[in-house]
Amino acid sequence: MIKKSMETNESTKNFEQHIFVCTQCQYVCSNGKACGPDIAPAFRKSLKSKVKTQFPEKNIRVNSSGCLGQCEQGISAVIYPQGEWELNLRPGEEERLIQHIK
Repeated sequence: MIKKSMETNESTKNFEQHIFVCTQCQYVCSNGKACGPDIAPAFRKSLKSKVKTQFPEKNIRVNSSGCLGQCEQGISAVIYPQGEWELNLRPGEEERLIQHIK
């Protein structure tokens, strides 16, 4: 059974924010070569750790996502419920996403 997106259940209703980070992209690095497949997953892992450290009182979920259709823009992420996008993210730029946390 598929639930409507506005419905919640006990395991998801307490998330204040949900950040989806594309872990599939392999963008072109500054040296002109494609970045390896481990760059985006490492970025998500780092972001998740920083969110837990900086916002221990908030229930924020940081998830991997499939392709968000913006690979040429680098690592992409979308933050809900705001629906805000960050494109062209690079390792070390986790604070660009963290600034959206309310």
